[in-house]
Amino acid sequence: MSHDIRSPLNGILGMAKIAYDNAEDPEKVRDTMEKLTAAGQQLETLINDVLDISRMESGRMRITHEPFDLYELLARCGDTLHTQVVRMQLTCHVHFNHRHSHVIGSPLHVQRIIANISSNAVKYNRVGGTINYTLDEIPKDENHAVYRFTVQDTGIGMSEEFQRHIYEPFMQENEALRSELKGTGLGLAIAKELVDLMGGTITVSSTLGEGTTFVIELPLELDLSAPKQPAACKPLPSLNGMKLLLAEDNALNAEVACYLLENAGAAVTVAENGQAALDAFLATGKGEAPLLDAILMDVVMPVMDGLQAARAIRESSHPQAKEIPIIAQTANAFAEDVQRTRQAGMNDHISKPLNEAALLRVLAQYYRPQQ
Repeated sequence: MSHDIRSPLNGILGMAKIAYDNAEDPEKVRDTMEKLTAAGQQLETLINDVLDISRMESGRMRITHEPFDLYELLARCGDTLHTQVVRMQLTCHVHFNHRHSHVIGSPLHVQRIIANISSNAVKYNRVGGTINYTLDEIPKDENHAVYRFTVQDTGIGMSEEFQRHIYEPFMQENEALRSELKGTGLGLAIAKELVDLMGGTITVSSTLGEGTTFVIELPLELDLSAPKQPAACKPLPSLNGMKLLLAEDNALNAEVACYLLENAGAAVTVAENGQAALDAFLATGKGEAPLLDAILMDVVMPVMDGLQAARAIRESSHPQAKEIPIIAQTANAFAEDVQRTRQAGMNDHISKPLNEAALLRVLAQYYRPQQ
């Protein structure tokens, strides 16, 4: 584990040094930034795997029961893997065969399962290879269905012997044969554990040298109160004119968030802690301080944390107190963390590191531009 974590960290620090030394060479900087981003995503995956396996071993993994949109969830998985797919020059085909997009279940864990299987389909593929995604809905009764996710790749495949051990932690077959994208050997163990916790099944068929197919079946409740027709896939939304309050105590994280938001057209005011965010919100609508469209709230902050600030906003007498969208943007990314933000009155949750597409899509849901 020390090796697997230090390797991408070395890449991040080393690529930052190369970019700094070649600031006058745009092509070199662009190439370096692409490699730095890939190393950062690799490190994020490693950290997520280590934290997840630790929680499973301690019995602290909890499945939630909340509404979510499968289209949005799969889009987030695609956003996360986009850089790796481009680097491997992979072709992805997606087929949806289902009536209901809105379901009730444990979205963070469904996303984790699909992301882990998809990540393996990329890592163990060939440059210029193919990945086929299929989603089928199998009705059980009027309120429930089984969703079958099939992920088929044209990668290096697995031997019959190794297939008997693929769900064991840290198991990897012949590291020399996979792509340069590294992993811990924990992804499939985590996926299997989560599938079992959700009452589903996962099966694999593979031929060495030809490719692998995973089939995951998850029972989910249908959210019949949601819109019948799923939203069509759209390009990244514009936030042009959106007025945001960002509560963030870390200057580097604030700079990153402001860049992403302002690049999408939003106007951002930064508050360095929960108390400052509360004060800034209460001042809106007075004098020259315009009303806000939404608040992005970090959770762990000095003076007043994000949960306290959200509760204080909801309990205030401000005319927007009950309706202003408050979105958690935090490194607290477990299911119980999401539940705590909802209990504090927040509308949505975005985990760090921030993903640009996920951030913009969530905010766009709450933006109603003035005509």
